[in-house]
Amino acid sequence: MNIDAKSITVIALARSATPVWNTNGWIASSRGASGFIIHPRENLKAWTGYVINDAGYYYKIGEHTPEDIRRFHMYCITFDHDTKVARMYFDGVIVAENVINITRGVWNHHTLIGKDDYPDRYGHGHILLIQIYNRALTAEEIKRCFESIQQRILRRVVGHVL
Repeated sequence: MNIDAKSITVIALARSATPVWNTNGWIASSRGASGFIIHPRENLKAWTGYVINDAGYYYKIGEHTPEDIRRFHMYCITFDHDTKVARMYFDGVIVAENVINITRGVWNHHTLIGKDDYPDRYGHGHILLIQIYNRALTAEEIKRCFESIQQRILRRVVGHVL
């Protein structure tokens, strides 16, 4: 699949089965040129977001540490190629923002969900949803997406809202 991924949004609805993440990078990753990573940090509650330029170099957006990763939460990263602004969202709220002056192009790599590219990096948790857009959703769109997830998925599937 070839996607013009200069700008990108990746949304995941995920949770850990343990009090800390069991391994790195397993929620969603596409580690090739113009890719991304929603990257839980092994033995921590923290997660990081990365965007990857068209030469394959990784750029960290930021880091966030939720209180309880055993509940479903919405993890999201965006990168706007025009403004060079990258953001991380947690449950619809911006938790990190960074200006990253990179060039991204066509993205034609596989995306791993629940597993990272490295051997033995399988997540011990659950993923209910992955959404990938070829544009940077606005903060308002992310908020509406989170509200929709709360109403349509979390209440019906897992019986709770965030």
